[in-house]
Amino acid sequence: MYTKTQILAKLNTLQASAAAGLSFTGVISAVNSLSGSSTSNAMEKAIVAEVHLLVRVGITYTDGSHRSVSGTVPAGYNDISTLFNVATGNEIMAITVETFNAATYTETDPQTQVTTVKNTYLNSWTASYTSTTNTVVTKLGTLAAWCNGQGMGNSLQTLLQPKEVKSVPDREEMSQTIYIDRKAKDVILAYELDVLIPEVVS
Repeated sequence: MYTKTQILAKLNTLQASAAAGLSFTGVISAVNSLSGSSTSNAMEKAIVAEVHLLVRVGITYTDGSHRSVSGTVPAGYNDISTLFNVATGNEIMAITVETFNAATYTETDPQTQVTTVKNTYLNSWTASYTSTTNTVVTKLGTLAAWCNGQGMGNSLQTLLQPKEVKSVPDREEMSQTIYIDRKAKDVILAYELDVLIPEVVS
């Protein structure tokens, strides 16, 4: 997963050789917006919810039973980086200056007769990252809400007739699952989010 710094550096390289008047402001602003405090807060809440869920479903009781999840898992559950537009970042990093510039064109407004310089790739990247910026917090919230509602078991039994616990999940294994296997660490580092990375996976 490419970092925000790498993506912005590549955009600056493309901008340096682009046609005069071609604006990169929209895509650069959208990429930077993914590093905001709202994203950090939503990411932290999603990770906390996943940890609680892993604890609930990871407990084994003396009768051999354990809780489970049901239904369709939400986007980002198995790979949280999918919520952060990896494909567009990959496309930006892979494109050559020549290929990018070949997609530049002009468009004249029939009403005002003002001509604007545009680029097919830039249009797509701006729309893609703007969409991600506008939806990532909501999607992280959906993920957190789903995790918080799963693996609850029978509430009355939990309160009035709890089962005896045989074993509990290992914290290091849970950290590995969320931060490495599900790529939370990649996202936190890539977008410089203010979210704890446990020492066991740092």
